[in-house]
Amino acid sequence: MSNPPSHRPRPEYPRPQLRRDRWSSLNGEWAFGFDDDGVGLREQWFALTAQELAGTQLDQRILVPYAPQSKLSGIASDGQHDLVWYARTVTRPGDARPGDRIFLHFGAADYHATVWVNGIQVADHQGGHTPFSADITDALDAEGATSTLVVRVADQMTALDLPRGKQYWLPQSEGIFYTPTTGIWQSVWLEPVAPAAPDRAAPDAGPGHRRRRAGDRAGR
Repeated sequence: MSNPPSHRPRPEYPRPQLRRDRWSSLNGEWAFGFDDDGVGLREQWFALTAQELAGTQLDQRILVPYAPQSKLSGIASDGQHDLVWYARTVTRPGDARPGDRIFLHFGAADYHATVWVNGIQVADHQGGHTPFSADITDALDAEGATSTLVVRVADQMTALDLPRGKQYWLPQSEGIFYTPTTGIWQSVWLEPVAPAAPDRAAPDAGPGHRRRRAGDRAGR
């Protein structure tokens, strides 16, 4: 990757209405590669370390959270690549407390994202414009050493049955259609979260009212 910025891109907290004080951004430089032959799953790239991938299959560098089609990503790809892979190292956040659960959050990845930590699948999400999260606590290295985070994103750019907004399915934009977006295009971050509190009975609201517990869903 040429001339990466000295600052971390998109440093602001991604969810201002649901802000937690303890969080760490994973925006920045990741190992990256195209999988035009679709061999990544068969060759189990997800089981390799970030260092192994960076030296072989993922020999490019991308600046997350910018899509590979954008200049800011450092890739500026103008070709059709329906499968892309990312990798980087992560560690248990330093401000995590004993017993905390560690959540990995993605603001968005277009379109079908699969996520592994140390070769263990922790998430599988379809939807290019919606956020998703995964509890990765049990997949992280138990001794607190460095772990490998791998992300595969599949986006059939010419599939007209996928929700695409104004993303164009042809190589060159025209009219109201924009350049397509593939892969991670919103912030990625970690959050240590305290374990869920035990269910507690709510006060009795009187006859005809069902007692609710902390774990109940509204309307259930």
